[in-house]
Amino acid sequence: METSVTLIYQTLTMFLLAGIGFVLFKTEKISAEGSRAIGNILIYVVLLCVILNGFWSVRTRERMIALGISAVVSLTILMMSVLVSGTLFRNDPIAAFGARFPVRDFLECH
Repeated sequence: METSVTLIYQTLTMFLLAGIGFVLFKTEKISAEGSRAIGNILIYVVLLCVILNGFWSVRTRERMIALGISAVVSLTILMMSVLVSGTLFRNDPIAAFGARFPVRDFLECH
């Protein structure tokens, strides 16, 4: 729970910085280059810090087991989607590829 609160706080901070940059750009206080620089800072520094902070946690046996179970379940679902999409879209490799990976993206978001 504490990690979630920290991530929410840091994400809100990132959006606040983006909002400040947007307002400064719209009021012509900074140029397009300045706006781009703020965006790059957000993407390459702040977002990286948010992601890394999400992984800072105490390693316990229970968490390692949960991580292993998550990895096995994710891999199983991905393999099932590869098999099903390969079967359903045998003659259309682009559709088969597109059908395989939304499942993985769904799991990453939840």
